[in-house]
Amino acid sequence: MLNRRSLLALASTVVALAALALAGEASAVAAPAIELTRGASEPVESVTTQLGAVVSNGGGDYFILKVKPTGGEACGANPNADSGYELIGENVTSASNPVSISRNYTFQLAGDYRVCAWVTGESTEDVLTSAEATFHVRQPHLTLSVSAPATAPPNQTFQIATTAKAETERSVWEYLLPNTGDGCPANANAAYRTSGERQILGTWRVTGGPFTETKNESLSTPGVYLLCAYFEYPN
Repeated sequence: MLNRRSLLALASTVVALAALALAGEASAVAAPAIELTRGASEPVESVTTQLGAVVSNGGGDYFILKVKPTGGEACGANPNADSGYELIGENVTSASNPVSISRNYTFQLAGDYRVCAWVTGESTEDVLTSAEATFHVRQPHLTLSVSAPATAPPNQTFQIATTAKAETERSVWEYLLPNTGDGCPANANAAYRTSGERQILGTWRVTGGPFTETKNESLSTPGVYLLCAYFEYPN
């Protein structure tokens, strides 16, 4: 039979074990984690992709993601200290299961970019964890060619063919110019302002392809001429 002293010792042991079990359970709660995601492995200028993250163990916390061109400025210590464009800022609703959060984003220019992300507490300066990634956004693939007879008699109709292919929407502008020996102007606007220009194509919007447009022309003044065609942004 257990005496009073034995019962007290047993009770003390049970209390100690219970305290140890509670302490072990509290330490098992993991800190938030961020796994950055991107919709396209090779983002393309003017093509929409997805930027986001898989956030684990961030229930009740706040997730912020910003994007900016790379340069001398690294990610800020917290969202308030970062100059990037805030693409995502929302509460993480799950306390333990991973939560996927993403938004569509269109890079207007090719170049190198940085994504910065944080999980914070109630204050955006209370950073629980952070992550960053850098990547390159390339220019879209574009091909453009023009063809016409090497010679044409004055006032006789000849055909100009223009073939274009674009990975994303671009506009084709084309001009027939007197050849001054300086080659084609740098862009469509400069070609338009050239003396003696004749517009062959304007605002021909191309996505995909290749597509070919043909147009009949004639010239009354003998001379040497240039065909100058340009891909420009749709606007």
